[in-house]
Amino acid sequence: MQDPSIFDYVKSLFDPRITINIHDFLNLGAGEKGQPIKLKEGNLARGKGSGKILLGTGLALLAQAFLEPSRLYVPLALVIYLFSALFLWAGFVQQPHIKKQIIIPVRKKIQLKKKEIFLILFIISQIVSFFLFSENQFGWINISTWLAGMIFYVILIWNPTAHSKGKHEKKDLGFIALMILTSIIILFFRIYRINEIPSEMFSDHAEKLLDVMDVLRGEFPVFFTRNTGREGIQFYFTAMIIKIFGTELNFLSLKIGTVIFGLLTLPFIFLIGKDQSNKWGGLFALLLAGIGYWPNVISRVGLRYSLYPLFTAPVLYFLIRGLKERDSNSFLLCGLTLGLGLHGYSSSRILPILIISVFFLYLLNRDTINFHIQTMFGLFIVGIGAFSVFLPLFRYCFDHPESFSYRTLSRITQIERSFNEPVFILFMKNLWDSIIMPFFNNGQIWVHSVPNRPALDFISAGLFFVGVISLIQKIKKERSWEAGVLLVSIPILMMPSILSLAYPGENPSLNRSAGAFVPIFVIIGIGFLVFNKAIINSFPKRISRKISGTIGIIIVSISIVNNYHIVFNEYKEQFDMNAWNSTEIGNAINKFVQSGGNPDLAYVVPYSHWVDTRLVGFNAGYPGRDFALWRDEISDTTKDLGDKLYIIKPEDSTTLSVLDRYFPDGETAIFYSRIPGKEFIIYTVKGLK
Repeated sequence: MQDPSIFDYVKSLFDPRITINIHDFLNLGAGEKGQPIKLKEGNLARGKGSGKILLGTGLALLAQAFLEPSRLYVPLALVIYLFSALFLWAGFVQQPHIKKQIIIPVRKKIQLKKKEIFLILFIISQIVSFFLFSENQFGWINISTWLAGMIFYVILIWNPTAHSKGKHEKKDLGFIALMILTSIIILFFRIYRINEIPSEMFSDHAEKLLDVMDVLRGEFPVFFTRNTGREGIQFYFTAMIIKIFGTELNFLSLKIGTVIFGLLTLPFIFLIGKDQSNKWGGLFALLLAGIGYWPNVISRVGLRYSLYPLFTAPVLYFLIRGLKERDSNSFLLCGLTLGLGLHGYSSSRILPILIISVFFLYLLNRDTINFHIQTMFGLFIVGIGAFSVFLPLFRYCFDHPESFSYRTLSRITQIERSFNEPVFILFMKNLWDSIIMPFFNNGQIWVHSVPNRPALDFISAGLFFVGVISLIQKIKKERSWEAGVLLVSIPILMMPSILSLAYPGENPSLNRSAGAFVPIFVIIGIGFLVFNKAIINSFPKRISRKISGTIGIIIVSISIVNNYHIVFNEYKEQFDMNAWNSTEIGNAINKFVQSGGNPDLAYVVPYSHWVDTRLVGFNAGYPGRDFALWRDEISDTTKDLGDKLYIIKPEDSTTLSVLDRYFPDGETAIFYSRIPGKEFIIYTVKGLK
């Protein structure tokens, strides 16, 4: 909402229909809330434009159905989408536009009086912490100093009187029941067959489990340097899960952590959706994000991907809330959450750019200097709060900038690989591929997606299109900065994928773009709500809600079935076909040990593009052991007297010949995997009695 000018105030003195209360614009505690002007029911043309919105929504769903891989017909889909956009736009134009009163409620200014001591203590703590983190290790002393600094900052900024008690909403038992049902459905989708889908680990999991092992052994690095470097939240969280729940150092422990990260993201999607529409829009966003293939797979794969949306959601929520209400507490929470997110997944490094962009959009239509000053003070609160939490990583970055930034730079520069096209063309191609990802193609990375299908099911994608058109119209009618934030945040949050210029084949990707599904599902909730309201306004009052409820249940049911099929059938099948069966190889070694064999005499002979032998160790119950034995090392095992086990890829006839030469009495057996094409040879040698 645009800030009232002096001219607006003068008009309000002569026009009783306009109410403006102007207070001290330097008051950061002031917020802006619009109250609709009460109009007589006869002034509103009930149902005007709703028929076109219904038709446009139906066409959007139909168009997206023709972008499903099973019935892909792009030209027809584009034509239908064009007509959908025309009908939706015409319908939104005909919708009545209700002007809002401009009210600036009075709140107390941020008072630093009697808090100067905490400012001094905060600065001292930050400086001391910077020096104490020089060894890239967490310890009791530097953690205590670091946490003390953050506590001093919270005391300095937090305003306990910032939020006055408002009217309590009357409990809606029907809505509460739907929330409970929604939660049950989401929990089912997120934890059903979690031990089986996905079924196998790949090399990235070996690196993560080794990092967790370091933590369990008493090493507490700020930045984990193995495999080009990683931030540490997942490793500490997984170690905590293993300690608390007694799980083992395996795939399931990684999955439990990332599923929890995924679930914790959802309440903030609901809150943003509720804030941008109403509680029903928030509920639709929550449900469709909870069952959605994209968020579900990202959470299930057991890697750090789900940390990106986990912190994107609260950062976006507190940021919008802080700007709407000019609330220092929300700015503080936004900054602290941002700083913590920077310890999560490297894609979160784009969040500061998002925050600056949101502040810019907010100030775009504000022209008072005082307003700009107080808003920039809010940005200052966010930035200092984020830096205070980020400090340990900042120290590592200060000491080792190449290590900290290497993985990012390897994608956006030519330090590993030369660009195959001019950089501008690469960027625009990547941008386009990512923008259409929800509708068309989410990339070819099989570990966290179903290759070459849309990132959204056809119901969600169609409603996303409706929501986008609705927000564009809202920007045109109301110059809404919040609608602009939702739209602009999507390409910004996709930038970690878009900027893969040296490796354009890695774009689009569901993992590096995962933060973008937060605003996307909020917009889907808005699209659902727009559709639902159009139904209500198109039929007589006595039956409109029953019709809208019935259609809503049908649409949600179709989405549930569709997403279930994508995750539990399509994703499972293609993942099983691509992943190597280290679990079955580990079980074969376990069987050998249980029959009296020595695990030190069990080997896996490496072969190009085959199983990661470190994963065999984790699956066999020997964490950290690499069962690899290279072909030229086989001769060294001849002196071992006990029973020996060699596991070989069937195509490796050379290794088989070497074994036959050294062990002419060896026995060969083929293990037939549950997945065709994943067979392996078990070569056993009886030891001397």
